[in-house]
Amino acid sequence: DASEMLQNNLIPLRRGYVGVVNRGQKDVASDLSIRDGLRREDSFFKTHPVYGRDRTLTSKCGTQNLARNLNTILMHHIRECLPELKNRITNLTADVQNELTALGTPTEGTSRAALGGSLLALLSKFTAGFASLIDGRGNPNGGVPMNGGAGAPHNMMSDMNELYGGARISYIFNDIFSSSLMSVGPFDGLSDDEIRTTICNANGTRPALFVPEISFDILVRRQISRLEQPGIQCVDLVYQELQRIASQCEPGEFMRFPAMRERLVDVVNDLLKRCVGPTQMMVSNLVKIELAYINTSHPD
Repeated sequence: DASEMLQNNLIPLRRGYVGVVNRGQKDVASDLSIRDGLRREDSFFKTHPVYGRDRTLTSKCGTQNLARNLNTILMHHIRECLPELKNRITNLTADVQNELTALGTPTEGTSRAALGGSLLALLSKFTAGFASLIDGRGNPNGGVPMNGGAGAPHNMMSDMNELYGGARISYIFNDIFSSSLMSVGPFDGLSDDEIRTTICNANGTRPALFVPEISFDILVRRQISRLEQPGIQCVDLVYQELQRIASQCEPGEFMRFPAMRERLVDVVNDLLKRCVGPTQMMVSNLVKIELAYINTSHPD
């Protein structure tokens, strides 16, 4: 007699208990069908002296009642979860649609002339994004890094947490490069003995009444030559930032054309790399120009 358990009196459960008669090993061995098992179970509960007389217990017995209760629970759960599930499906559908829109129009059946126009439009988007990041207008292409580039995708968080694009280049020139120049002291690396020896060498056999100007030129040229390395470092930092900008300017349509995407990365990086050498040479030439003529008439 499990009536106390079925009435949820012994160990109460939120949804109570349902009594069932399972098929035993003997039933399985005798190939008792599920239909016959359910029929025998129903007969058992209806003819039982305890469960058959109490209608409240009858509704808590049998596999059919268990299935009915489970179905009710499932339906309630579906009704509770359906709005959230619907919202998730709607959001996923919108995301996929936006991604599909970003990929552009299909190219199947398009003429070569139209494909050329599409290619030009993609390249124009890339150059517009590159120029926008340098000018500080943000990235109109969404900031998808090319080829796993060094830069993270441009988003609102990067606006607030770090400098990027033209602002970063300006920071390199006005802060990093400027600080590097200011850190070069006019007497760094020059000891009193070295200054004295340079003056003596400039006098030769003549007695020193005044400090010869040639000694000043020698010492100044030595210190001016130390300005070349900060300039070279500034070029390298700007080069790295330009690479980073290029990695953030890819239009979303490029995801459809991995071969063109890879080729564009190679061309852009090669172009930037080819400009590094001449730029560093220009920095060296500027220092050499200053070394070629020491203007002692300058007010500073």
